[in-house]
Amino acid sequence: MQAFLIYPKDLTQPLDIKSDQIRVRSLTFSLDDNLDRAGQTFLKNVFFLLSSEIIPVINKGDR
Repeated sequence: MQAFLIYPKDLTQPLDIKSDQIRVRSLTFSLDDNLDRAGQTFLKNVFFLLSSEIIPVINKGDR
């Protein structure tokens, strides 16, 4: 299970911790730029992070 904390600016040290079965990470949704562009960037980052967790699990099942 995953949770994301959303911030309007990049953190100096991005958050990436795991507690029991929950992984908590920080993501940025910039409010300083065009919101449509910021939203597209945010979604790409979310999908990338989620797919990086799913692909290794799928590959393990194929063996």
